[in-house]
Amino acid sequence: QPILQTESPTNGETFTENTINSVPLNGRDFSQLTVFTPGAVSTGYGSYGMQNSTERSTNDNNEANVNGSRQQSNNYLLDGQEINENLNNTIGYNPSPDSLEQIRVIASNANAEFGNVNGGEMVAVMKSGSNHLHGSAFGFLENYNLDANSWSNDNKAIPTPKNPFTQSIFGGTFGGAIIKDKLFFFVDYEALREHAGGQEALGVAPAAVRKG
Repeated sequence: QPILQTESPTNGETFTENTINSVPLNGRDFSQLTVFTPGAVSTGYGSYGMQNSTERSTNDNNEANVNGSRQQSNNYLLDGQEINENLNNTIGYNPSPDSLEQIRVIASNANAEFGNVNGGEMVAVMKSGSNHLHGSAFGFLENYNLDANSWSNDNKAIPTPKNPFTQSIFGGTFGGAIIKDKLFFFVDYEALREHAGGQEALGVAPAAVRKG
């Protein structure tokens, strides 16, 4: 059994680099990991990785409710700097999961240094360089030719074909030493390419209105 923690009243969960790389993240959205913290739930979990969260979150459904708090009550930190989106207090910047060394979700009783909110504290730490060169490369593809059509499209009198959609996410990381044991560097790159199509119905003003 785990040893009883007596040094700190803080409750939460820590996700290491191995966990971050092992869990499939829709849209490469690191905030999906927060749902695996005790006390955290999300009614919009299915929308994670969508609605522009690859760049930044513009929808409250991309955040978890921690211990009954609102989604806007969370605080997101990257290397000690807040990365909250100022308008709705959602996620203003979504770092590449390959660039993260560790994610710590503080669900309750956060230390004074992590104050400011009554929800969860999502503390992310980026990787750093070392004396040896190291890096990684990744690529993810979502193509409508590999997806099944929806049930509603297939069961119409005249079946509706799938809407064309292709999304690719690719990039890499690279780090090393500038001055051995003293000065290091680390960089990462992530790119998103998305192409979509389909049918849409629009209304226009009648001819009489257009003529004034």
